[in-house]
Amino acid sequence: MPIRLVTHDIVAMRVGAVVNAANNQLAMGGGVCGAIFRAAGASELSQECQAIGGCKTGQAVITSGHGLPAGHIIHTVGPVWYGGGGGERELLASCYSESLGLARRNDIGSVAFPLISAGIFGYPRDQAALVALEAIGAYLLEDPAMEVFLVILGSRGEFVEPDLLSNIYNIEYQAAVPDPGRGDGGPVGSRIADLMALKGLRPRRLAALANMSPAALDKILYGEPTDHPTLLALAIALDLPVPEADRLLAGIAHWPHEDRRRQLAFYFLDQGICDIHRINLNNFALDFDTLP
Repeated sequence: MPIRLVTHDIVAMRVGAVVNAANNQLAMGGGVCGAIFRAAGASELSQECQAIGGCKTGQAVITSGHGLPAGHIIHTVGPVWYGGGGGERELLASCYSESLGLARRNDIGSVAFPLISAGIFGYPRDQAALVALEAIGAYLLEDPAMEVFLVILGSRGEFVEPDLLSNIYNIEYQAAVPDPGRGDGGPVGSRIADLMALKGLRPRRLAALANMSPAALDKILYGEPTDHPTLLALAIALDLPVPEADRLLAGIAHWPHEDRRRQLAFYFLDQGICDIHRINLNNFALDFDTLP
C-alpha cells in the first residue's frame, strides 16, 4: 500500500494503530503525546504504560487504544537532536521500522505516525520527514500490504527543496504548448513489463517503489487503462531518465500542462533522484496531489 501524507488529527484517525511520540518513561507529556493520552483516557493509558515500565530510544512498545478510534497505540521514543553527530538519524529510522514491525507482529494492517522527534526534541522538520519516508519506504519494500499514514502539521514550506520553485515554474512555461502528436504510444502494460525485465525488478518491488499496491500494478500489466500520475510514479520507480519517462507518458493521452506534478518529477529525475517519497514530500509541501 502507498504512504499517505496527511494533515489529519491523529487522535481521530480510524486506523489499526496510532503512534505516540513518547518519552523513555512512557509518561504523559506535551504535544502529540499529551493529545493522545487525553483522548485515550489519561488514567487508564498511564496505568498500562507504567506496567510496561519504559522504552529505550529507537525502540517501540504497544498498548491498547483505550478511548481512541484506533485499536492500539504504539509508543516509540525518538532521539533528541544534538546536531546530527550522535546517531540521531539511525535512532529515528529505528523508531519507524520498530513500530511497523511491532504492528505487523500484532496483525495490525494500518498505522498513522506523527513526525517523530520534530517537536520539543528539536529534530529539524525537513530532515525528520525525509528520514521518516525513507524508513517507511524501506519497510514497505518487504511488507507492501501495510497501509501507512504520515501526519504532518504546521507549515509545509520548509519541506520544499532548494531551487525547486524557480525551476518548476520555468519548466511549466516551456511545457505549456500541447503536443497534438501524443497519445499513440501503444500498449502501456507491455512496455512496463519490458522495462521491469530490463531493470530486473519484480512486480511487488516495483509497486512499492512506485508508492502503489501490487494489485494496482497487476491491473496495469494486464492491460487495464491507467492515468498519467500513476504512469509517472512507475517511471520514477523504474529510474528512467527524463526522455525515456517522457516516452512512457506518451503512451496515453496528453497530460494537461497545468498539472505541475510532471514538471516537479522531471526536475528530480533530471538530477538522478528517483525517490517517489521525496518527490511526494515536495508535492505535499506545494499543495499538489501526491503520486500516484
